[in-house]
Amino acid sequence: MCVTPDKGRRYALWMTTLVDLDTGTGLRVVDSQGCAGVKKWLAARSAPWHNGVQVETIDLSARFGKAITEALP
Repeated sequence: MCVTPDKGRRYALWMTTLVDLDTGTGLRVVDSQGCAGVKKWLAARSAPWHNGVQVETIDLSARFGKAITEALP
C-alpha cells in the first residue's frame, strides 16, 4: 500500500509483469490494474512477435485473460 503525500490516502499499486518463459527474461512491467495497459503494450509489438507467442500463463484475473485474447491471435 502507498500513501498519497498530499492527502494521506492509501491506495494500491497494480502492475503486470510480462516474462519470456523460455529465457526467464522480464519483458515489461506494465503499470495498470485493468487490461488497457497490457493491450497497449501488446499492440505495439509486431505481427511476427505476436505469431511467435505460443503459450501464455496468467493469474486467475479475467482482466488479464481479456487483454491476452483481444490482443494476440
